[in-house]
Amino acid sequence: ILFSIIAIVLIFIIVIAFLLVKKNRMNKMLAKLNADLKQRDEEISSNLDYAREIQLGCMSNSLAESNLQMFVLDRPKVVVGGDFYISQTKGDASYVVVGDCTGHGISGGFLSVLGIKSVYEAIEKYDTLPEMASFINNEFCEIVSSAENLKGESLCLSMIRICGNEVRFLGSKQKMWLVSGVGSDCSTVSPLACKPEVREYKSSNAIMGSAVNEEFAEEIINIKSGDVVFLSSDGYPDQFGVEGKLKYSRFRALLQECSQMEPDKAKSFLSEKLDLWRGDLEQTDDVMVVGMYF
Repeated sequence: ILFSIIAIVLIFIIVIAFLLVKKNRMNKMLAKLNADLKQRDEEISSNLDYAREIQLGCMSNSLAESNLQMFVLDRPKVVVGGDFYISQTKGDASYVVVGDCTGHGISGGFLSVLGIKSVYEAIEKYDTLPEMASFINNEFCEIVSSAENLKGESLCLSMIRICGNEVRFLGSKQKMWLVSGVGSDCSTVSPLACKPEVREYKSSNAIMGSAVNEEFAEEIINIKSGDVVFLSSDGYPDQFGVEGKLKYSRFRALLQECSQMEPDKAKSFLSEKLDLWRGDLEQTDDVMVVGMYF
């Protein structure tokens, strides 16, 4: 009986020792795996941050040197996004473009660089917005059709040309909003009359990259002092919250409200309102809003 008890105790000790050794090996393997995963995560994050810097480097902001006040609310769903903006001066005219490429993340980022390249080339080669839009559309069609794995990739954008008090607008599945500023004699009229007016300008339903030789028409708008022009991708109004999708009606109301703020405050206002609407839900798409104050 004594030998049996000793044997059982020894076996128990051996089993415990074996399990402890195995557990120690597993802990070392897990620690190494966690260290490898952390390193890879840091490398991926670093590459995404660098890709974002490259993407931002492709976007210019030459309008910052002019007298036009503006803000850019650029919030990709992940670090890199498919939305982009360009502001470029050519002669006496200034051009502002907001683009929205298919997808988001790395894939959207790659397409955005192609879109940025096409827009820059179009502004350099042509003088009118319809010519530029036709060129960009055909460029995207060629890129998509020449690649076997690209199906349905496209570009929606809005373009404006500013020259003096004249603004020319052209869009592809994107809109422009003009908020008329309050006049200097606001104190002499009713508060209702002082409320800024929002005009929405719709664009062509043609999506760039879907078919070659699409025709795009521009619209000419006269701007006066105090007016604010907004361009945006669909990411902001399409954001989901507890009450559902934000939608364009609420978005227009927010633009109307922030049009009376300084550009920096308007940018913060729109960002805070988006977070408030989103709540704990994930951001569903890239967000790009550009406001220009005249």
